[in-house]
Amino acid sequence: MQPQNDSFIVVTKTTFDPEVQDELLEVVRQSKPIFEKQPGCRSFVTHLSQDETHIMTYMEWASEQDHLNCMKSPDFNETNGVWQKLFDSGKAKLEFSIYRAI
Repeated sequence: MQPQNDSFIVVTKTTFDPEVQDELLEVVRQSKPIFEKQPGCRSFVTHLSQDETHIMTYMEWASEQDHLNCMKSPDFNETNGVWQKLFDSGKAKLEFSIYRAI
């Protein structure tokens, strides 16, 4: 699927310690439908690396504002606590990059 030229693209890489893999993958599964129902979400795809040490998520948004609104959505109240716990423990780390389609 080709992204639309006006899309706002966010790519995240989450690395994690093996002992939190199951918990992290479960929160990804719970988060996916929440992202997909947000206004402006055009695509949300997550990939697990072959060595199972990190995940990469590709999100395509209609606009930057749609992405920002999503990040403030109360729909994430339940999953945000799990994400925060993983990041605060140092057992998971998040990197993200922002792109535009060309």
